[in-house]
Amino acid sequence: MKFKKLFSAALLASGLAAVGSASAIGIFPEFTIDPAVFGGPAGPITSDKITGNYSEIFTFGTTVSGVTPFSISLLYQPGQFTYNDGNNAYQAFETGLGVNYGLYALFVGSGTATTTGTNTSFVLTPGAGTLQLYVDPGLGGLNTTSPPNTQFTTPPSGMTPFGTVGTTAADDVLIATGVALEGNGRQICTGSNNCGSFGQTTTFALTPTGSTFFTTPIPFFNIAIQTGQFNGVPVVSGGTSALVQGSLDNVFNTQAIPEPSSIALFGLALVGLATARRRKG
Repeated sequence: MKFKKLFSAALLASGLAAVGSASAIGIFPEFTIDPAVFGGPAGPITSDKITGNYSEIFTFGTTVSGVTPFSISLLYQPGQFTYNDGNNAYQAFETGLGVNYGLYALFVGSGTATTTGTNTSFVLTPGAGTLQLYVDPGLGGLNTTSPPNTQFTTPPSGMTPFGTVGTTAADDVLIATGVALEGNGRQICTGSNNCGSFGQTTTFALTPTGSTFFTTPIPFFNIAIQTGQFNGVPVVSGGTSALVQGSLDNVFNTQAIPEPSSIALFGLALVGLATARRRKG
């Protein structure tokens, strides 16, 4: 993922406005899943948002004229599907998530951070980020021997994706990929550790297996919008890394996607990310 997903307040506002305009009824556009593909209950299940927690590694470069470059590696582990404009959450027995299968996303990207007093703004570099969404099969479906059991290792820096322990990811299935488009984050730390918020937009493309899980609309939404909060992170010049946790909500939308050469080229990085993700940390 995190869906990793860190970006501007103006972008976040415009992204959420687009979500609202794309839905005839409600705030978030609805989609359906078929949990039976991975051993869950028979679908379809209609949802409008995916929620969960994430961890990410920030690695900061050398500060120049008040601007600090950073790289980030994010692991997002969704816990629930919601409905009724995100006001209600499905239980695990209804969707199978966390029982019959797990979901996780890996995101690796880069950007810049600017700090003024206690305020820090983070801006992701468009195109310089890749997203991958996996299913971790559990009881039923593709895996009849064990519950979802993928375990992760924390990378040494924000330049490499989270790894896995042993062979627990051998049966995991890639169901979607994406490339970072734009976004920002902001933290205002005045004594509280829970002081950051962010918004991010990526492309979203299902694999053939992903299309059997995310079943409608057809074609499926081509944009994923991630928003959430994160714990405060000290921005330190010169190669320092920091582990950050937070919560993340993901909704989908359909928009015209810009195609600058930089974004097209960074799409090629998905192949390398897939290979690196399989390495054991």
